[in-house]
Amino acid sequence: MVVSLFGKDFHSAKPKLHVLVVVVVVVVVVVVVVVVVVVVVVVVVVVVVVAVMVVVTITIVILYNYR
Repeated sequence: MVVSLFGKDFHSAKPKLHVLVVVVVVVVVVVVVVVVVVVVVVVVVVVVVVAVMVVVTITIVILYNYR
């Protein structure tokens, strides 16, 4: 099956081009997904760090005010 598709008896340029296009599309999709995941993780980490800092700051202010 693979030999008949990619052999010289079939138009060898078109299947290879088709496979190349599929590979490029898959690589682009994977790269986009990885970039999106990394961006989301970074945003979540930043939000968590900022939230923790805000909570700590508010807690310190409250503790100093109660003294």
